Amino acid sequence: MKVMKFNQCNSANVVISTKRWISYTSPTAIIWQPRYSIRKKKIDCESSSIDPPYIKVTKSEGRILSIEIRSGIVREVPIYYCIHDDMLTISDSSKTFSHLNTILDDLSVKEFLVYGYVTTNRTLLKDVFCLTAGQRLVFENSTLSIENEYVYNTATEFDEDIPTLHEELLSVSESIFDQLIKDLEGRTVILPLSAGYDSRFIAAMLKLGGYEKVKCFSWGEEKHPDVGISREIAAILGYDWTHIDYNQSSWKETIMSDWLPELLCESSGYVSTSGIASLPFLNYLMRTKLDHADCVVLPGHTGDFISGGHIPLDLEKNSSIEDVVQSILSRHSLIGTDFLDATIVEELTNQISDFSLSLSLSL
Repeated sequence: MKVMKFNQCNSANVVISTKRWISYTSPTAIIWQPRYSIRKKKIDCESSSIDPPYIKVTKSEGRILSIEIRSGIVREVPIYYCIHDDMLTISDSSKTFSHLNTILDDLSVKEFLVYGYVTTNRTLLKDVFCLTAGQRLVFENSTLSIENEYVYNTATEFDEDIPTLHEELLSVSESIFDQLIKDLEGRTVILPLSAGYDSRFIAAMLKLGGYEKVKCFSWGEEKHPDVGISREIAAILGYDWTHIDYNQSSWKETIMSDWLPELLCESSGYVSTSGIASLPFLNYLMRTKLDHADCVVLPGHTGDFISGGHIPLDLEKNSSIEDVVQSILSRHSLIGTDFLDATIVEELTNQISDFSLSLSLSL
């Protein structure tokens, strides 16, 4: 872990601690970006247009003038921050803060037990925060401010007919995957291929782009229908395909692995519970003779979620804030809705009310 300490930034000292980021330095600025980003290009610290996520420190004579942090629209990596004893600490690892503050946040703990995750930018640790998707942090003139620079909004309507929209979707998709294929620089794609649309879309677009260094994987019981569909998709596209059987032995080996506790801790980050479905698959990758430095994992996730597929049809028109709150609780509460703490309902209601107001003001 690299740690950089700066003398006074306005009225506070600053510590930036990173485990998985690489820094770029100029006489007037330092910029950090994830070192495992597949896009390998030199960063111009003086540029005003840098792709997030990043941490940018503007400096003069060893003193910080300002700090800007952007999480990006999907928050591909966590960025934590905390002000404690006149010290601003910024890090990509929640473990950085475990020795600064061991007091738990009551509301966050309640949410964690109900949902399996914490909402907004709170963490389980009191006064330790994590930027959410689309947020921007600025620390300047002794003031720390957080703003939402991107809010997912489906209010835009298109007048084009369906064939025209299909063509536009294909054009945008080809542009994205052309850049992705360029960034891969010949490395092998590790593609978890299920029966869902997300992963098969990735597979199909890679094939359309002429990329052949793709290894597809499917896991679970061999007779499961999804495994058969995955095998068929890979065969049609001409990609290498491997099935990983999930059984008592593979789960036992995974659970006893030395790397598991650290992975669960890092992936949880005091904000959510870690998914376990892919763990034996990860264990398989670790013990096979793959050149990990020459591989890029491209999983497909939640296309149905961002497209609105999880929104109940009865909420499409004339829904009240209470209707939305109850719908969210019914879907996301792990303990049902009969025994919820009143503060959970109150917090969610306030969040939906604030979002509804900000959305109406932006239209």
